Amino acid sequence: MEKKELRLLGAIAVILTLLMFAYTMTAALNGNRSSKPQAQASTAQSSTNNQSSSNTAQQTGEPLDPVTEKLFPAKVSEMNRIELIAGEQALKSVSMLHGKDIPLKQAYVANYQGQGNKKMTIWYSETNNLQDAQLLFQAMDQKMPNSDAFKDYKTIKLKDQEYKFITGMGQEHYYWLKGNRVLWIAVQGSDSLKVLKEIIPLY
Repeated sequence: MEKKELRLLGAIAVILTLLMFAYTMTAALNGNRSSKPQAQASTAQSSTNNQSSSNTAQQTGEPLDPVTEKLFPAKVSEMNRIELIAGEQALKSVSMLHGKDIPLKQAYVANYQGQGNKKMTIWYSETNNLQDAQLLFQAMDQKMPNSDAFKDYKTIKLKDQEYKFITGMGQEHYYWLKGNRVLWIAVQGSDSLKVLKEIIPLY
């Protein structure tokens, strides 16, 4: 009886993690407009940690500092960057994405939009070491094959690098591990593989 209860609790924990993840992705892809005041407050706080990219640039797509601009260009695959979330808000968002409490060195959530229903979100997580990045990736990846929110799970390989592919919530998704970085992109209304190939050289 105790084993059954433990299995039930474990299943509930996985479902709750996926529900939080789904909420985070949906909010981000819709622009997450209600969170702008928090994003601006987070930007002010992040300036004390040498993350002082222009507050205005985070919301308007204006040029960022050279390092951040390289990671999140103003335009990708005919989609314009409309929002870049950094600081505490981004850290909370990507922590929900991974579903594991591992300290992050920095995190970003970048929203892009093009004509019609073309949208993309990039979740960027950077840890303090390779081991933590591997733990983050594994914690997320292990849930996907049995997920109710995502399907079509498979692995593709491009230039000796593995990328995980899934579909869900009307989007196509790729996530991968690169050094001490874990990245996830969600693409809607565009050729997701083409977008991925444009994103890869950035990281």
